[in-house]
Amino acid sequence: MKIAVFSYLPPTFSGIAYHTENLYKYFKNDEIHLITFRKCERVNYMKIHRFKTVSNWIYSTDAITKINDVMKLLKKINPDIIHFHHNTSSIELGIGLMKYTLKKKIVNTIHVSPGGYYGPFRGIYFSLLAKELNVYSNGIISVSEFIKNKLREEGVNKRIEVIYNGVNLNEFRVTPIKHDKIWIMFAGRHIIGKGLGTLIKSMKKIDAELIVSGEGPMTNYYKSISNKNIKFLGKLKRNDYIKYLVSSDIVVIPSIINEANSIVAMEAMAAKKPIIVSNSGALPELVKNGGGIIFEKGNYKELREAIFNLMNDKKKMNRLGKLNYKFIKNWTWKKVANRTRKFYKKILDGPARI
Repeated sequence: MKIAVFSYLPPTFSGIAYHTENLYKYFKNDEIHLITFRKCERVNYMKIHRFKTVSNWIYSTDAITKINDVMKLLKKINPDIIHFHHNTSSIELGIGLMKYTLKKKIVNTIHVSPGGYYGPFRGIYFSLLAKELNVYSNGIISVSEFIKNKLREEGVNKRIEVIYNGVNLNEFRVTPIKHDKIWIMFAGRHIIGKGLGTLIKSMKKIDAELIVSGEGPMTNYYKSISNKNIKFLGKLKRNDYIKYLVSSDIVVIPSIINEANSIVAMEAMAAKKPIIVSNSGALPELVKNGGGIIFEKGNYKELREAIFNLMNDKKKMNRLGKLNYKFIKNWTWKKVANRTRKFYKKILDGPARI
């Protein structure tokens, strides 16, 4: 197959970039063309076509101004499928033109959820996207059951298949760092929506160390309300991040926004860790296997109790970690790529259906 993909790669720091980078490594016998509007690291498993735009924002707002050049490129590539990873650029506004002018099958992966970082604006975007998908998409990949259900609530009646993010299990076979106290780990952007403030509040009276990876506009504030048992590591290199994840005892994802999925949660499972998640978005479904504890988002007292009870029950910690590893073995990047490729084949072989 020949696939034209609208997305981006690292060094852009986002879950979509990480997803795109890992997914297409396993399309060994297919021709993958990445069409992007941001600077990308070169890879040997896809051809990268970059159109430079003025916008430096992670969402390339002026990408739509390149629609004529993009159309010329697509005619030259002549792909079997055009795959959009949402949301990465305003070129999404050209889906209808691409579908009906080029007469190609359109696949859309939805990585975003209503609410998100931008409050009501993300909800409006999600509703508009759902309407567009209902008209132009031949098939939709959702990164969680939560997002699939939200799309159905918006009236989307196209074929939707849930395919989670993936992991590379071999990455997590590293020697852990030795430490004396229990390590609780948080990894993510330092913004209100990720809930780090809730976690910091919950750590009072807890005899453990909180290891914080990542950075963002709230970093200085979070440092100002932290005590000596909270360590800020900054934005870690991939290898260092994995080493700290493997070395931690419990991983917490305390988001107060509706997460479409959680790469951190899935990587914690690959590291055989028990996880504590808020009841936000798709997070509860990730621990339906029994490998995690759910607390009410924003409730630091409930989170404190969950941490305290789990850290004092090592047998339970070990059991939850094993359950998580058993679950995540079904979601390696190779298996995610196989599921995605089979979905492409379904779209090419027949009409879209629910």
